[in-house]
Amino acid sequence: MADVEWIPTTKQQLALETTAKYILFAGSRGGGKTDASLMQVFINNNHLNPNFRVLVLRKNTQDLSDYISRAWRIYEKFGAKKAGVLPVFKFPSGATIITGHLASPDAFEHYQGQEFQLILIEELTHISSKLLFEKIMGSLRSTIDGISTRLFATTNPGGAGHQWVKEFWHIGEYLPDKKFEDNGLSKIYIHANIDDNPHLFDADPEYVQYLDNLPEDLRQKWRYGSFDDFDTPSQFYASSLSKAKQQERIINIPIVSSLRTFAAFDLGMRDQMVVWVAQIFGKEVRIVRCYANRGHNIEHYANWLNDLKDEYDIRFEKVFVPHDANVRELTSNGTRFDKMKQLGMKPDLLLRADVLSGIETARDLLGHCFFDEEGCKDGLRALRAYSREFDTKANRYKDNPLHDWASDYADSFRYLAQGLSKSITTFTPKPKQHYAHTENSWMGS
Repeated sequence: MADVEWIPTTKQQLALETTAKYILFAGSRGGGKTDASLMQVFINNNHLNPNFRVLVLRKNTQDLSDYISRAWRIYEKFGAKKAGVLPVFKFPSGATIITGHLASPDAFEHYQGQEFQLILIEELTHISSKLLFEKIMGSLRSTIDGISTRLFATTNPGGAGHQWVKEFWHIGEYLPDKKFEDNGLSKIYIHANIDDNPHLFDADPEYVQYLDNLPEDLRQKWRYGSFDDFDTPSQFYASSLSKAKQQERIINIPIVSSLRTFAAFDLGMRDQMVVWVAQIFGKEVRIVRCYANRGHNIEHYANWLNDLKDEYDIRFEKVFVPHDANVRELTSNGTRFDKMKQLGMKPDLLLRADVLSGIETARDLLGHCFFDEEGCKDGLRALRAYSREFDTKANRYKDNPLHDWASDYADSFRYLAQGLSKSITTFTPKPKQHYAHTENSWMGS
């Protein structure tokens, strides 16, 4: 790059030279991911083509600020101009870089119908679903001779999309840093940690020491960029879920019309709403569905429950909701609890309870739970990820939970446990011996 003094690391050089179409540059903190992303626009001097269009995405607008400032320091040296609140960079040739976000469920629609030859996504695992990613990829196409399409994504392990990203790039199945074909798509997962970035490793040895002294789970993710799961004391439910997996309680579970059926809501206003659905059979608590969405009113979730009820001929005995569902809203002069009653949802208002006590109740419930693996896939991932908040200054975990993408799932599950604990008694106290299926269990029928 003529006007930029930049010496790529070995992994960054691979990121520039690979001919794969779908590139994931992931790993530890300090691995040089952002710089590898910024320099993608200069491959084959594409920035000199007036028709070259690039889309840069992050989950939220505020997360773009660091990327934009670093991009501007480089791109202005090539004569690029910057304009707009969500900046657009335009090179003298006319080549254009558009920055955007995915903060709302329909944000991707802003880019539908447009053509981008290069799409750059920062922190890909913050995108919760593979479906949203595929919708974005609908804009990755090229009608320009000599310019092929390219998706370049960066991320650290963790986040709402951790599992689908791991599966899409077959992390742990194929060797990293090697291009491979997958259903007609050429892909590569470039694994980089701070050891691969000598510029930072040598310049800031104290940061390396900080990473080395983290608790084991964070050290594996932040220091070494591992996508593996670790059961640690910082995670509230991980060990219980691992035990459920070992005991073959995370499997395919049918919904049975004759069983007592309950649901629980986390009624987030700005966050997503999450619904868990459970059926009771003896001492078995069968968690058959988990549904999450955002940007919709109560009617949307009532319709989802009604569709489930009609499809499987079930009856919801109670729908557990948190205490704040009975708070009057200024916009409607009513409460969400009243609205749910009007919609025929049979809401059961829970008393306000201490969060940590509720977590213990949820742990007790987990000892009796069977999960439908596919119907609860996202919820299971969230429960496993739900953990204590980490104090970066003290380098230790706090007692209180971290509020992140997994919190809404965990809160809703806690309400389910709280509601079931007062409605049925089959799962209290928690069994002390190895879980054994009864002869009249649905598994033996």
